[in-house]
Amino acid sequence: MRRIGCVRWEVLVLAVATLLTALGAACATAPLTQRSQLILVSRAEEAQLGTQAFDAVSKKGKRSRDPAQIAVVERIGNRIAAASGIQANWEFAVFEDDKTVNAFALPGGKVGVYTGIFRVAETEAGLAAVLAHEVGHVMARHGAERLSQGLLAQFGAAAIQIGMAGKDPGVTRGVLEAYGLGATVGVLLPWGRTQESEADRIGLVLMARAGYDPHAALSLWERMQKTEGRQRAPEFLSTHPGPGRRIESIRAWLPEALPYYRPTPEQVAEGGQFLPAAGTMRRAVAAPAPPSTPAIREGRWEREATAGLRFVFALDRPVALQGAEIRGPEGIIYQVFLEARLEANQREAITLPPEAMPGGVPPAGTYTLTIKGRFPDPAGQPFTAERAYAVR
Repeated sequence: MRRIGCVRWEVLVLAVATLLTALGAACATAPLTQRSQLILVSRAEEAQLGTQAFDAVSKKGKRSRDPAQIAVVERIGNRIAAASGIQANWEFAVFEDDKTVNAFALPGGKVGVYTGIFRVAETEAGLAAVLAHEVGHVMARHGAERLSQGLLAQFGAAAIQIGMAGKDPGVTRGVLEAYGLGATVGVLLPWGRTQESEADRIGLVLMARAGYDPHAALSLWERMQKTEGRQRAPEFLSTHPGPGRRIESIRAWLPEALPYYRPTPEQVAEGGQFLPAAGTMRRAVAAPAPPSTPAIREGRWEREATAGLRFVFALDRPVALQGAEIRGPEGIIYQVFLEARLEANQREAITLPPEAMPGGVPPAGTYTLTIKGRFPDPAGQPFTAERAYAVR
């Protein structure tokens, strides 16, 4: 039978006919951003291909057998998956590679985390930011979108369907490439910048819904930015947009996510827990050093009878406060000298008086509280912590 390259004539004819039909029903809309998408495969098809790709990665990679690491990834991942509302065969796997600072997601709910990400995520809330980003890719069907763009050009819509049915090795290789999984396990080809930003934005809302402080995503990328300055940048940086721009975008999206953050006291405590050290089954590892910036674990605002706004906060470790600044809508800037010693998780409050606000009435919008101080140790290193409040 005559062939063109490796594709039969009847496949090409069928591909053209299928393509014309598919393009008419290929429009989809991404959640939250409402961006229009071109998706030529069904959810069942993308789930099948995602499972095949995940099986291929699992065979090449080394799955972790550390029960502590597996448990924390599964617990956090399942909470975020539940917050997404997506019905899928979710699976959260840990791959043993302490040098790889990365994670990936495949259609159908398959998410992989490399142990190297633990040292940068640091806390459960930091890992939640990573997993929420990956679940955001699944929720927005980014794999199916890129699959549609990449495989359509290479095989044609009908060739995808025929190759799937026969488990064509060529199609399987194409699927892996379209999903960003190259020949070397753990090296991902970059998503488009639009898809990456979309996953960041969706991820903030997902982690907030699951009871994790979305500010942890900001802290995560600040640590990523510091890591970038080292001799060898981690894969998570080399395959994603620069952290500087990412931090700016996350700051802008925090007010959108904060209304969904209504954690229980137990969830607040869990989010601040440090992650299991990489390689705990193979060797004794010292406890990780605390983050360079204290985390504001609890934050809420209250209206006072005097028409002022009271901002309540608690830091995750002992500190010596030296000052604070509140920035709000309509050009509000209020600075206060604050000298106090706080223990870990001790509540403190700062009041924005009516005279600091236009017309003496606090306008609705986003207020940012910046706290400055020093650590109460012999070195006395300074710190700055920040928290955004959505005032309605």
